[in-house]
Amino acid sequence: LGGTQVLTNFTEPIQRLGCSTSLLYFYTGINPKKLYSASGAVNFTTQIPSSLLMPELDEGVMLGSELVFSEGGVKLVKTNGSAAPLILSSVSSISKLCSWNGRVFFAGATYNQGVELYVTDGTVAGTQLFKDICPGATGSNPKDFIVIGNKLYFTAVSVAGGKRELWVSSGLSFNTMKVKEVGEVRGKMEPLTANSMAFPQKFYFVVAGANGNDNVWESNGTPEGTKKLSLPVLTSGIIQLLPIMDGWVRFFAKDIAGNGQLYKVTFYVNSVMAPTAAIEYSMPAGTVGRSVGLCNGKLFYTTGGSGNTKLWTMVGGAPVQVRPTSNQISWEVEGNSYVHRNWLYFTADAGGGGYELYKVQ
Repeated sequence: LGGTQVLTNFTEPIQRLGCSTSLLYFYTGINPKKLYSASGAVNFTTQIPSSLLMPELDEGVMLGSELVFSEGGVKLVKTNGSAAPLILSSVSSISKLCSWNGRVFFAGATYNQGVELYVTDGTVAGTQLFKDICPGATGSNPKDFIVIGNKLYFTAVSVAGGKRELWVSSGLSFNTMKVKEVGEVRGKMEPLTANSMAFPQKFYFVVAGANGNDNVWESNGTPEGTKKLSLPVLTSGIIQLLPIMDGWVRFFAKDIAGNGQLYKVTFYVNSVMAPTAAIEYSMPAGTVGRSVGLCNGKLFYTTGGSGNTKLWTMVGGAPVQVRPTSNQISWEVEGNSYVHRNWLYFTADAGGGGYELYKVQ
């Protein structure tokens, strides 16, 4: 796409993008790792003074005008982009941050307790356990956090050795509960209308099938509104959902012959009409597809294999490659792309010139 810009170049990989109100954050290097901020303008990056040894942003999230992230997965930290970061909490594990209603929810653990749901308001005193879903050393390991309407949804394991289930919270510990027994939830939820505050709002997610073939489910956050969908196409193995766009539910899956496909399906709301489906893109043999996200009304995703991953978007209903390069985007590591102020930022290796930070609309 013509709107793709190179913002800066480093000799070492650029990793873990995150953002606050006006700045994009990332780190480079190996030992020590260096934390930077960027305004979005070409060649305008600033190294943040820090004694942190491992400033891994872990999809750092915005809390007011500050960025909250983890250091090496064991310290919860916040920064305003200029002063040295403030350590909010030190535990044995911190990950999966999600900002919602003036607080940041995350998965945390202590040495005597498994990974559970924690919360912070940006202060040391306000960083604490939110709900002990699975008491004991095993923990519920909450993840896949997403805000849909005025609710926080996530997946968690409520019983040691049990399945990963769909949970919802209204922001109060006692009102945080399992939506419905559906089986093993795989991956994150995708809302029908992104950034809408409507409630209830329909969303989609994937549940592992007993025969090894995944199923697509829909929910409005209530037990009665949560159900398995009947797909008009035959797929095998794992299904990976993409963000919903133009009323189409898109997902990567293999057909019954084992060929990788990008499918799109429309489920007609409040209608007796059967869903319609189509193959939008057939992937070359040996490649896989991954979702990147929605930005500025466009859907972005990657296809490819090791060392040859390409970034794509949809233009006029057809896939278009974004700025062809030798190794476009490192989707193997979560956090190497981020949507900020109607731009999609991503890191890539254009080949022969080090590692770059890009932005595209």
